[in-house]
Amino acid sequence: MSSFSIPWAVVTTTEGLATDIVPVLYLVFFGNDDNPIEEPFVIDSGADISMAPRSLADRLGLDWTEGRPIALHGVSSKPECTVQARILDVEVLVPEAECSLEIPICFADGEASCLLGRLGFFDAFRIEFNKSRQTTTLELLL
Repeated sequence: MSSFSIPWAVVTTTEGLATDIVPVLYLVFFGNDDNPIEEPFVIDSGADISMAPRSLADRLGLDWTEGRPIALHGVSSKPECTVQARILDVEVLVPEAECSLEIPICFADGEASCLLGRLGFFDAFRIEFNKSRQTTTLELLL
């Protein structure tokens, strides 16, 4: 089985603000033109499903309207705070593990953080977070 460790990194928000140092994994996607698109995703053990902005689906040439519709609710339950999203199965390459996986990603219609959730991704890896060393170790289970 393949195992690797990666250092945590600072992630920049869509507003250009830096976040804390968090567990990040760069995933590679291939769009319609077969050019690789590399994106940083925060590894989020508290997220059920992976998430990304609709703009990434557009860059990949995915038809957002073909996804399973879902309404995202944040802290507020007010209808005006609801964000429409679609769930699409997407193939991603994990370069450090030299493997590709098909995982469901919830693409939000608007700005959203890129998060790696448990469904699909955590099924393929055993993940260990080391906060004091600010590293994440991933072991491929497939």
